[in-house]
Amino acid sequence: MFPVTAFTLFAGFAHIITAKTFVIWVAWAIIIYGLTDFWNGTCGLESGMYKSRRRLSYGHVARRLSILNVVFGGMAIFVGCLGLFLS
Repeated sequence: MFPVTAFTLFAGFAHIITAKTFVIWVAWAIIIYGLTDFWNGTCGLESGMYKSRRRLSYGHVARRLSILNVVFGGMAIFVGCLGLFLS
């Protein structure tokens, strides 16, 4: 994911691609990030466990964090799709 985002930013600033192509690539990057976030939250809700960077949470803490992942992942998907439809 990082190489695609880095290339998109480089190509946009170096004027290799058009502005519309830049917006489309960034929108797809946001959608992919949102999908992984949404999936992570869904798995956390299903299993009752949530793993952040270095900590593994169980129970109601994991449920709250997973719900936040689902909400913010859904919002990222919505923003990415909005960017695709408006471009």
